[in-house]
Amino acid sequence: ACFSAGLQRTAFPNGVTVWGKSGGVPGYTTAAFATRDLRRVLVYSLTPTGNRDGSEGSYVQNLAGATFDPDLLKAAP
Repeated sequence: ACFSAGLQRTAFPNGVTVWGKSGGVPGYTTAAFATRDLRRVLVYSLTPTGNRDGSEGSYVQNLAGATFDPDLLKAAP
């Protein structure tokens, strides 16, 4: 998560670039990202079990991979 008022730009290994915003506090993470042409959009809100250790990262990676870069699914644990 990035704390700011602006948009984040993220480029995936397959060349897809998305714009959006993420945020979170321990036990809660949320984001909204889309390609510039809006052909691919991802919006999520996760409430992990409250371990406060960032263990939701693999879930976020799978969501992003399924939406923007399927090759990332192969690297997920």
